[in-house]
Amino acid sequence: MRCWQELSRVKVSHLTADALQAQDDAYIASLQPKKQVIKPQAPTPVVAPVPAAPKLSPEEEAKLDRQRRLIDMIKKGRLDSLRPFIAKYPDEISVQALAIASSSAQEEVVTYLLEEIKLNPTQSFEGRKPYDHCSSKAIRNIYRRLAFKQPEMWDWKEAHVPSGLSEEKEEEENKKKAERRKGLKEKLKERDTKRAEEAEEEERNAAAAAPPPVAAAPVGGKTGPQKLGGKIGGEGNLSGMTPEMRMRVERERRARAAEARFAK
Repeated sequence: MRCWQELSRVKVSHLTADALQAQDDAYIASLQPKKQVIKPQAPTPVVAPVPAAPKLSPEEEAKLDRQRRLIDMIKKGRLDSLRPFIAKYPDEISVQALAIASSSAQEEVVTYLLEEIKLNPTQSFEGRKPYDHCSSKAIRNIYRRLAFKQPEMWDWKEAHVPSGLSEEKEEEENKKKAERRKGLKEKLKERDTKRAEEAEEEERNAAAAAPPPVAAAPVGGKTGPQKLGGKIGGEGNLSGMTPEMRMRVERERRARAAEARFAK
């Protein structure tokens, strides 16, 4: 009964104008779509453009090609081709050519560039003097010989050339080198001889320590005592016996022969 009354009774509420306006605004706001919140995006990194390789002019490309040909001629020691090239393009020869020739061990090219072209050995290439690029003693001696012949030509100390090399001094150095080689060969020979002697000594010691060989069994399997005068390696073979043994064998033979005659 009470439930019926609660459901059937009309309830009246009195709202003010502001309250009604607030309800209207809430209803209208519920009908409008919700605004999406846009998250701020991180700024895109700016990639610096890669500078394009500068395009060479035909003249620059031709000069670069000549430099490659020049380096190839120097490394291969083509002096016959190098002479006309330098005569035609003298302004394109620099200390780089001398340094490359020194590192490539081209003796004729180094001599030509130093004595005829007169390239300056005091200039640097890749942070080092041309003398520092030398790959062998023979190439270094070319610098030292020229330093001895023409000490005023360049500041050889600035070129890192230690000292001049005269013919007498070079001959003395070669003599000392030959003596060192000879002494080394003699030492090697003595070492080989000593090793051979030690090997022979070891073989002798091993042979002495080895047990004596065992005598082979007689042919035919006979192991009993044998009569003197019997077959020893063949009929009548008395080689290898002492005189006393041979006399005993002869007596035994004679006794057997006499017994055979009496038995007839």
